[in-house]
Amino acid sequence: MIVIFFSIIFVVSLIIFFRFLFKPVILNEFSKKMNEAGNLVAYYLDAGKILNYKSTLKPDDDYEKIISSLDDARTKLNLKYLYVLALDDNGKLIYIYDTIEENKQGQTREKLGAMVPDENKEIVYKGVSSKNLQIYRDEYFGELVSAFVAVKDSEGKDIAFIGLDISEIRLMKEINSLVYRLIFYIGLILIFSSLALYLCIEIFVTKPIEKISKFTEAFVESDHSEIKKDKIFVKSKNEIGALALSINKMISDIKIYIKNIKGIVAKEEQITTELKIAGKIQNSMLPHDLTNFLKNKEFDVYACMYPAKLVGGDLYDVFMIDDKNLAFVIADISGKGISAAMFMVMVKMLIKGYATSGSDPGDIFFNVNNYLYHGNNLGMFATAFLGIINLETGNLIFSNAGHTSPMIKKMPEPFKFFEAEKHFVLGGMPNVKYESEKITLSSGDFVFLYTDGITEAFNSDNQIFSEERLIKLVNEIDYTNCSLKDMLEKIKSKVDSFSVGVGQSDDITMLIFKYNRLNEDYSTKNIPKIVVDVKI
Repeated sequence: MIVIFFSIIFVVSLIIFFRFLFKPVILNEFSKKMNEAGNLVAYYLDAGKILNYKSTLKPDDDYEKIISSLDDARTKLNLKYLYVLALDDNGKLIYIYDTIEENKQGQTREKLGAMVPDENKEIVYKGVSSKNLQIYRDEYFGELVSAFVAVKDSEGKDIAFIGLDISEIRLMKEINSLVYRLIFYIGLILIFSSLALYLCIEIFVTKPIEKISKFTEAFVESDHSEIKKDKIFVKSKNEIGALALSINKMISDIKIYIKNIKGIVAKEEQITTELKIAGKIQNSMLPHDLTNFLKNKEFDVYACMYPAKLVGGDLYDVFMIDDKNLAFVIADISGKGISAAMFMVMVKMLIKGYATSGSDPGDIFFNVNNYLYHGNNLGMFATAFLGIINLETGNLIFSNAGHTSPMIKKMPEPFKFFEAEKHFVLGGMPNVKYESEKITLSSGDFVFLYTDGITEAFNSDNQIFSEERLIKLVNEIDYTNCSLKDMLEKIKSKVDSFSVGVGQSDDITMLIFKYNRLNEDYSTKNIPKIVVDVKI
């Protein structure tokens, strides 16, 4: 119902806009045509006859023939009224010739010498002098749009005036007809454009992602050594194609490994080895070669991940959507082990695939959530935070799918938690609506993302590290004298000291972003270094 309501509002707004836009154009076009028609009628009128009728006010044998000719002209020109007026000796406008179309009001043709109301005299003169249409309303004749043309004698003097009238209703029909045609064509263009966009997304994004998603799910749930297909065939040469190649390499490495360890008898050793390879695979899926970012001077970024076991369930990613927009994401997958690693791959692929299609974070999470939910027989889910920043304006659009509250430092203020809405996790239920929010970063501002492996770290007294300790620790770090990498290493060191004797119970992942808006004082010593560190 809401969509229908707003569609009606949109169409009505278009009609009002186009009527306002094209009404002057149509009036001008009508004015030209009616003036041309008036000049044509004036050319065939006999000036001598008009002067004679004006002085005698008596029709002769030719009078009815002239009326008949004018009536034919009115019919061919599709006019409501066509008449000829002249000034009598008292300066009053009188009818010389008059023709009207058949009507239901019982109107009759004005006779030779009939007076024209004085209030219409100014309308006639204004129409002749300006050559523009005159719009007026009369209780007897109705709502009219009129044009007036002068009839001249051989010396070029005005001796009479030709009036050409059409109903205002006809004019509005012409305007509405043009507006409706325009809206119809615009609607067709929008429909075909939407269809083309849908097909492009379906062919180049949705179908490849669905193919990869189904393959990876089948791989997770099957005996890896006996899987029938060992490659995903994706025609796309974009990021999705690159992801498919990465998956193919992963599958190939796993099959080679499984083949090589068939002789190992000890099940525990086999599982441990599988987990190590899964950890390496997981490590390979995270970004390492970020040298292509070095050309961007607008920001610094650093990320690190410390799995609690051989295979972790956390992920992060940093990538350019286009030459102006950078995306960064952090996520925490439920569970541990190979299943969590494979689910992590699916989450990463889906987020990056939809992000590169130009969607906003809320829409990206909506689509990712639906793909993860359908066919999710393992009952897994993920929390995630996705931000997309315009490096020119500093506008950061983000959405939070059940993830820990990120922090922001607006210079010169200390780090604070985002006042952002925390939506439902990804993969838990279908058709969840995720809102996108926006904040503007200025030069020197920081954004700090982390997983709950930090805030939920326990010590020997069964106390948790907590968000309060974390934000206090972050604000105690002297960020002016250390790099982003040093900042995160100090945080990890403090968490380790807090949990000494207990050990790490959950994956710890952190990502810190600093926005450096360029200005005329920018120097090359401030060129950012993009460093990502993953420790297995």
